[in-house]
Amino acid sequence: MNILYTILAHKVGRLLWIGALCGFLLGVFSVMQDARLAWLALIIILNGYLCLSNKLQRSNHIPLLISILTALYLLMAREFPLPTIIWLSGVKTAPYAPMFDIQTNTTKLFIALSFLPLLSLLKSRRSLNIPISSLIYLTLVYLTVLTGVTTATGLFFKYIVFDFTFPIFFPVWLVSMVILCFYEELYYRGVIQNYLVWLLPKTQSVAIILAAVMFGLSHWYAGWIMVGLSTIAGIFYGSLYKTTGRLWCPIILHCGLNTLHLLFFSYPRLA
Repeated sequence: MNILYTILAHKVGRLLWIGALCGFLLGVFSVMQDARLAWLALIIILNGYLCLSNKLQRSNHIPLLISILTALYLLMAREFPLPTIIWLSGVKTAPYAPMFDIQTNTTKLFIALSFLPLLSLLKSRRSLNIPISSLIYLTLVYLTVLTGVTTATGLFFKYIVFDFTFPIFFPVWLVSMVILCFYEELYYRGVIQNYLVWLLPKTQSVAIILAAVMFGLSHWYAGWIMVGLSTIAGIFYGSLYKTTGRLWCPIILHCGLNTLHLLFFSYPRLA
């Protein structure tokens, strides 16, 4: 990951990355002929333009905002023109748990990858020189507190129930979950939160909350309680990212929370 980040920190590396995504998008369009791919093309064009800069300036505000809002529209409206990869279909963790598919949303992944070259431009400050052991310890502390808060809230609203299980498909689910946490944290923390911090440098807490609210609202299809739980989780993810300056910390936190909820709880309301 550090090697990739180093490559994308340079203008040539960023442009090559965007060029590769453009080629992929053209190939998909030649096969699918889906007009909704134009939204992804718009994001790629705008991000490619932004990649020409060595740093973000106020003159880049409009194209960056349009790119972010376009991606946000696709996510909120659940417009996914790229085909979804289904790893396993119709699985469940317990008799009364909801049935679900283990899948990778390639549209979300593509959006995150299209913003990846901008991460080095969006970061407001360099990462602090903190030992990895301290970063892992801090992430585990966040995980402990966040698990307690979301569990108490979910049980209070009777949205979740204790239902320990270790499903046979857990390794497959874990790989797909790491991918999901990667692209969600890259977009909501790496892009949106950093962008809001860039706009509101003196009120970073507001930026964290706003990014968390957007993250929560992207779960509207699962009900308002899930929106609330996701927003709370988003605040923890954003706070950890602000503290550590490393995106992999909220990715691990996000994946850890989802893993604990898969193993120890079920969601009967979603069944």
